[in-house]
Amino acid sequence: MSVRNRPSGLTLGPRLLSALPLLRNGDRAADIGTDHAYLPIYLIRNGICPEILATDIAAGPIRRARDHIRASGLSDRIRALQTPGLDGVDGFEPDAILIFGMGGDLISRILDQAHWLADSGARLILQPMTHAEQVRIWLNGHGYTECREILSEEDGKFYVTIGADPGQSPEPMTETWKWLGRLVRDNPPDVVRSYLSGWLGTQEKILNALRQAGHDCEAEIKKAEILKAALSGIPGSERGLHES
Repeated sequence: MSVRNRPSGLTLGPRLLSALPLLRNGDRAADIGTDHAYLPIYLIRNGICPEILATDIAAGPIRRARDHIRASGLSDRIRALQTPGLDGVDGFEPDAILIFGMGGDLISRILDQAHWLADSGARLILQPMTHAEQVRIWLNGHGYTECREILSEEDGKFYVTIGADPGQSPEPMTETWKWLGRLVRDNPPDVVRSYLSGWLGTQEKILNALRQAGHDCEAEIKKAEILKAALSGIPGSERGLHES
């Protein structure tokens, strides 16, 4: 869809909409890696945020973001900034920082380089495309407590969105917490069951490949055991576990 008409009929899928329950009404938000700025435009139009800083490291995405912001008539409410990570974001004084569409390792590095972050009091709303466990490890090690984890499904793939606040007692970093966090307790049983069943199936394929190649499987076996234990506690999962 063209730059001209996309913002006027803007709708978001479940992946980006998962940010909404984690934002507090009136939050000034910073959207890191904004790309097209669709999420900031949606948040402003729906009265969720009064002002947003949209950033991206590359010139192309920032150019597209500015085009969409201008076409939406929101240039006075959304500022687009080309910058790496969280550089320069502290001057905006955000109440919430959103980082979507990056791997967990990259998200953790971006957070680690922003030494002003802990003192800002900003809520972190993070959607790692891979390695959510690395994000949980970083949060736990830097005094953040997860307030909620949301599972969303879009185009046959699940996404994990983590909300966390600073300055509280973090959860104990057990192996189960590292891999699952608050997912089981915060999401509907049928959604969690579908997510864990698919993950367990993938995990068992990984284990079979490692065994056939003669590799050490201890860590992957432990992960599979954690997934099975979590799945067994969800009503309706018993048949699938017995068949696996």
